[in-house]
Amino acid sequence: MVTVSDDKTARIWSVFTGQPAATLTGHTAGTTAASFNQSVTRLVTASLDHSARIWNAFTGQPITALTGHKAGVVVASFSPDGTRVVTASLDHTARIWNAVTGQPVAILTGHTGKVFAASFSPDGTLVVTASEDQTARIWNALTGQPVATLTKPMMGWVMATSFSPDGTQVLTASLDETVRIWSSDDQYLQGLIRAQNSRCLGAEFRQSTFGESIVEAEGHESACKTCVPKFLAQLKGVPAGDSKAYIAAWREYRECLDARS
Repeated sequence: MVTVSDDKTARIWSVFTGQPAATLTGHTAGTTAASFNQSVTRLVTASLDHSARIWNAFTGQPITALTGHKAGVVVASFSPDGTRVVTASLDHTARIWNAVTGQPVAILTGHTGKVFAASFSPDGTLVVTASEDQTARIWNALTGQPVATLTKPMMGWVMATSFSPDGTQVLTASLDETVRIWSSDDQYLQGLIRAQNSRCLGAEFRQSTFGESIVEAEGHESACKTCVPKFLAQLKGVPAGDSKAYIAAWREYRECLDARS
């Protein structure tokens, strides 16, 4: 396990003993994110000192520094094959780096606000970024060229984004209180799920967390299982931005939930 801290370090911990295995020192400002490569042999950290750093995951020794951002780096992660790293920065850009040499491969420019998240697709051919500018963007991970912009109807900062395991869809989370599922192939919106819709939580969780009775909790869980597939099916193939279609689908979804819970 790895943790980051305002004390300018990251730490690797034993999940068996809870004791620190290594302390990663070298950043000159707080660390904001850390992640392992898939083989768990390397570790990358992001920092407000405008850099990311790659480390040996066994010894904690530094391997290379990724420098060039003009503001704090908030996210860093490896490509699936471990040969590249993507970083997201408050300087309005994301960057793709060679994980061996530490040299930049591409600078992803186009966002007009801070970039809060960036990650590779499962096959490593695409990168998706999320930004303060109320958009998420998909990029060619080899050339750095833009592929698609996921925009309206989002009306708030996009704080997080990632690809589905098969790489065909993108998930975004926004401060407009929504989570959205997009097709990464044709930019059609496949689903719109309100983040505050706690009805989708399991019955046991609702009982222990919200204090609902077993009847209430099971009713909400059953309603979700009935209504969500209908909602997603209704939205499938609807072009992004068709507000009338989304409003109609959302109203039917809410009526379905209310009728069954």
